[in-house]
Amino acid sequence: MPRREFIRGHGFGAIQIVARYEQMRFGSAEHPGLPSRSTRAANIYSESERIATFGVNWYLNRFVRVQYNAIREVIEDLQKAPILGQSTYWSRYVRIQFVM
Repeated sequence: MPRREFIRGHGFGAIQIVARYEQMRFGSAEHPGLPSRSTRAANIYSESERIATFGVNWYLNRFVRVQYNAIREVIEDLQKAPILGQSTYWSRYVRIQFVM
């Protein structure tokens, strides 16, 4: 497929496969006593969240992009999780973007 067809909008477009991994962790160095969830405590209870994102972008032409993302989140502290007792969550998103 020549590049001119894609620019004019007569081709299939372009596909892009993406992946991303990120982690956020909070805690404190070793201090005497039990860890606390209070933000003012000397020994903060450790927390972390790991997120993996997998996605596909379809560039229909230079004006339209369709994105699909599947996101997996793992939360270490079950008391801070949105649903008690569940530490792993999956989310799916579709986005259509128009550029002028």
